[in-house]
Amino acid sequence: MAILNILVINAGSSSLKVSCFNGNLKRMHEAQLSGMQSAEPQLSFDDEKSVLAKPFSVKKGLELIFDLIRDFKPDAIAHRVVHGGSKYHSCQKITEEVLGDLRALSKLAPLHNPACVEGVEEAQKQFIGLPQFAVFDTAFHHTLPPAAYTYGIPHALTQKHNIKRYGFHGIAHSYLWKTYSRLTQDDEGSIITLHLGNGCSSTAIKKGFSIDTSMGFTPLEGLLMSSRSGDIDPSIIQFLTQEENLSVDEVTTLLNNKSGLLGISEISTDMKTLLSANTPQAKLAIEVFCYRCLKYIGAYQNILQGCNAILFSGGIGENASAIRKQIVAGLAWQGVFLDDQANEKAKGLSPGVSELISSAQSKIALYAVGVDENQAIAEETRESLLS
Repeated sequence: MAILNILVINAGSSSLKVSCFNGNLKRMHEAQLSGMQSAEPQLSFDDEKSVLAKPFSVKKGLELIFDLIRDFKPDAIAHRVVHGGSKYHSCQKITEEVLGDLRALSKLAPLHNPACVEGVEEAQKQFIGLPQFAVFDTAFHHTLPPAAYTYGIPHALTQKHNIKRYGFHGIAHSYLWKTYSRLTQDDEGSIITLHLGNGCSSTAIKKGFSIDTSMGFTPLEGLLMSSRSGDIDPSIIQFLTQEENLSVDEVTTLLNNKSGLLGISEISTDMKTLLSANTPQAKLAIEVFCYRCLKYIGAYQNILQGCNAILFSGGIGENASAIRKQIVAGLAWQGVFLDDQANEKAKGLSPGVSELISSAQSKIALYAVGVDENQAIAEETRESLLS
């Protein structure tokens, strides 16, 4: 079956990224709508950028983008899906059964899966009869061993409700492993990946397999994020329901949307804004962010029994040289050092571009990588189509 064109839709709660690939996986068009819920969303299409005058839903955003790419005739459509549960470990053709499962899993990824489902439904309307595929962020982490994915709650409950560490950002972490392997010709090594953006996660990867990761049952666990708390004492939830007269749903919203960098700084979710702010709370937010990253690096070095490289990606990981510097400073005791000039240069990396940012004396290699999730989704979809 000769597949000519693949349309990739990466739908989130606040952004849309759509890529058009031909049969050689060459990108033909790229459209991104960010800040969709704001009063002035930003649209980029190929080399043009504009500011829009009203908020957008996923449906309306896709209508706008589909009109921009109307000259592109896809043969298949691929979607990034955040949560695939225990059932989906590879690219899947989207059927009514699969779509039903994605709706059911929305309660575990309330910021992400509903947007994906909305994207699938809109694409079905616009491209009637075309095959659609789901590529899952959880799939890469299905190799976690029981010791890594098991929570310390009654076994009967874990079995009844499929409660386990699923892990997320798997498309990005898999891409980082493949990048490391390609750059070093090393398929046997161990690496720690830090995907730092609006959501943040770290993964311990050994010989190409995820063996531990910071996000868990939902994308809320782990590192401090832009508006998500990351790790907290679960009893805080009960405490806030009692002391602040909040419902569990309200506390969950607080932990997902009003915490993290925003909650600590009381200024912004944006790391660039916080780095330029001169307030005690902004400085504390940055310090907690870097501390959590360093803490997970240390834990994963033990899990891996040493690592060959640490890779940074995501909007923060690819662009914020000051954050990389602050994190790596905590590794100096074990002989891990940045090349300051290379680190400062590695900003605004294009998708698919990687930069070595460690010094020649560093005992662990350090990289900044521009992850191209949509390219990875297109590749996996093509493999599924041709298999």
